[in-house]
Amino acid sequence: MTRTTTLSLLAVALAGCGTIQYRNAVNPSAGQVEFDRDWYACRQENTGRKTTLDQPAPYAPYEYRSRLVVDEGMAQQCMAARGWQPVNLRKEQEQLREREALPRCADTPTPSPGQVVYCR
Repeated sequence: MTRTTTLSLLAVALAGCGTIQYRNAVNPSAGQVEFDRDWYACRQENTGRKTTLDQPAPYAPYEYRSRLVVDEGMAQQCMAARGWQPVNLRKEQEQLREREALPRCADTPTPSPGQVVYCR
C-alpha cells in the first residue's frame, strides 16, 4: 500500500471517531438520507478546478497541474442555508435529564400566590 493510501485510510478512520451530529431546524423529521443528499449537493455546488504551475525539480520544465477542490466553508454555509445545524448531543442529554427530573404538572400541588413551580 502506498503512503498516500495509508494516510487516506487513517484520516477516514479518525474522522469517524469525532463525527458531528446535525439536525435540520427547517424540517425536524429529516434524517440521514436527507442529510447525505444535501451534503453531496452542497459539495458539488462548491467544487471548482484549481490549476497550478509547478516545477517538479530544478532545471525541469514547468508543468500545469489541475485538480478539483471543494470550498469547505462555502459547503458548510450551503448546509446552514438548507437548515442543517450542528447539535451538541451531550448538552441535549443533560437538558433532557433536567426536564425528566422535574415533577409532572399533574402531580404538583396548586402553588400559593407569588410562588413559582416548575413542572413538565
